[in-house]
Amino acid sequence: MVLLAGYGAIGNPPPPSDDRALTVLNETTADVDLVDSYRLEQETVVRAQRQDGSRSVHITVSGAVNRSTRRMAMKTPVEGTTKHSYLDEFNGFKLCGGMWDDYVVENLSRDH
Repeated sequence: MVLLAGYGAIGNPPPPSDDRALTVLNETTADVDLVDSYRLEQETVVRAQRQDGSRSVHITVSGAVNRSTRRMAMKTPVEGTTKHSYLDEFNGFKLCGGMWDDYVVENLSRDH
């Protein structure tokens, strides 16, 4: 017990940092603060492999963000199905498919 108690007092060391990375982060954050709206596109490939096979999923995201009105629209096609989602202030709207073809509304935390 005494040994474990002493180990807890040591704490976790902070992650390594690079001053150049912090400079880029600060400059990027300052530049983004000057922008009212923007469009985005992202393409991601997720691969998983096991002994009996593998699987790949291709995800493409496109969207538009308006920072001044706090609105965002996103479209995400995944394996033949397109998911639509929207943010309006702190309310999230996600279009469900299947038997219930309507939006789910989620009240999002202001902390995120």
